[in-house]
Amino acid sequence: MDRVGGRSCDAVCKEKGRVCQGTNQPIPSNAEPAFREANVNCVFGPFHDPSTDQWQFSGDPKVGIEGLDDGICIGFKNVPQTILCDAKPTSNYGRLCPCRKGKFV
Repeated sequence: MDRVGGRSCDAVCKEKGRVCQGTNQPIPSNAEPAFREANVNCVFGPFHDPSTDQWQFSGDPKVGIEGLDDGICIGFKNVPQTILCDAKPTSNYGRLCPCRKGKFV
């Protein structure tokens, strides 16, 4: 989980001594349990738009880490089996990343 914001999963995983698993990634199609495992409780404020629940962008799934979307999970439903590890959300969002132990080659 990127708690800084705006970083790719490649960068987040590398910082933790791991690699991003973009193909056959372990995040379930509905990522709510994965957010909970990363100690992120998805909240939905009064201006919650259910259309943002669906995976849409290469930087999804993500959570707002500041501003109006702070604590709001976005793009966590219908997460595909393959994600782009180098994709970056805007700086006020942190990605949920499928990191695994491994070597960088």
